[in-house]
Amino acid sequence: MKVRKNDLKTLSNHINAKHSQLVLAYGHKESSLEATIDEFFSENTGFYYDAVQASEGEQRIILEKAYKEIVGDEFELPEFADKDPYSKQSSVDYFKAYIRDIFNCLPEKKILVINDANYIARKEKGFLPAIAEIVSEDLCNALIILAFSDVVWFEENIDANSAELKAAKPEIIKYDEWRFVDVAQAFPEYPVDELIRLYGIFGGYYSYLEKIDVNKSVRDNVIELFVAPGGALHDFPQLFLNRHLREVAVYNSILSRIACGNHKLNDIFAATGFSRAKISVYMKNLAKFGVVEKVESIATGGWENTKKGVYTISNTFLHFYFKFIYTNISQLKQISPAEFYEKHIAPEFDSYMEHYFTKVCAEYIELMNMLGQLPIKVKRIGTWVGKQGSIDILAQSEDRQRIVARCSWSKELMTIDMLTSLIEATNKAKIKSDYYYLFSAHGFSQELIDGEKAQPKMRLIDLNDF
Repeated sequence: MKVRKNDLKTLSNHINAKHSQLVLAYGHKESSLEATIDEFFSENTGFYYDAVQASEGEQRIILEKAYKEIVGDEFELPEFADKDPYSKQSSVDYFKAYIRDIFNCLPEKKILVINDANYIARKEKGFLPAIAEIVSEDLCNALIILAFSDVVWFEENIDANSAELKAAKPEIIKYDEWRFVDVAQAFPEYPVDELIRLYGIFGGYYSYLEKIDVNKSVRDNVIELFVAPGGALHDFPQLFLNRHLREVAVYNSILSRIACGNHKLNDIFAATGFSRAKISVYMKNLAKFGVVEKVESIATGGWENTKKGVYTISNTFLHFYFKFIYTNISQLKQISPAEFYEKHIAPEFDSYMEHYFTKVCAEYIELMNMLGQLPIKVKRIGTWVGKQGSIDILAQSEDRQRIVARCSWSKELMTIDMLTSLIEATNKAKIKSDYYYLFSAHGFSQELIDGEKAQPKMRLIDLNDF
């Protein structure tokens, strides 16, 4: 599977720069970061180093071995500023000498790529200052790309305007989960409904999506990759949690209860028996790693009718796992993966997909807004979750003109009753709606179709419009 062209272009634009450049790229292991870096490097000549989890001394041994593979045994260690070879100043001296020596062996455009650079930067305090000095001195036409797979550490510790990095003027690039439009472009073989299902299961995570066999249905891919013991992705959810978190048993319990419909802290407390204080701490950790998120309703006049403190699982892959597989996993020892899918996934799958269809519809509105094809210029888009009734999508302009939307994936047809419930929700939210957008995966009742003709402020959108 190809990476996004724009991501490659962003890196390639630095090739023709007349001055030294520093790029700090970061993203989870599941993102397209490493694949993009690899494809970029395959098209260019330079020095590539894949950092490993090791002590400072072991890392240097492996680094020097990689260096000697291309330039021989001529590298000489610098004289350290003090007796400690791992002090900050000695570390700066070491990496400056090492990298300059590498650049002397490279062609006119000096390209250095270090993957998993966090394994070096977290231990070697002089590593990033040395890189920044080399770039800011601009003694050679260098492009240094450092890729970081520890997103939380990067965002807590790296500041482009810090004293150590500011002179190098680094460009920081974050590799996030792909949006639906990116997934659709990567899999042109699938029709829209299959693409939405794919997105609702695997999310926009490159390392999961690259394993998809486009010659098979999304259902068959799920069965073979995810459900079947020994499948390429079967163990990934637990591997992800174990890589990032301690006390995984506690996190498993919390995520399982959220997936089962306990979306407020009090509900999770009642379902797990963990203290509220403990749950709050663990939820903050899960949010930090992009696993859960707190649903923030757009502020309206109906604040007293707003449901507050609602949490959802924001990592799509984990959401699917805890919704359908985690509590039923022992069944895989007794029935086939295909039988498991039909028994434990298929019955509730369409209701599960409502949330992801709504995400796709929100992205549609964002795209139409960018193209100037909405009746208003949207400045903010979100949702409103009420104690009784909700607004799936609430899009608002700077002067508070609004589009409100209802999205239906599982219903056979969207009916006038669903429009009525949307209008009732706007009343509870105490807002005036200027336009109504109705999204349906399976079409609309004749009453709604006739209503759209008579009401220019209502728009019916089905999968043919995507």
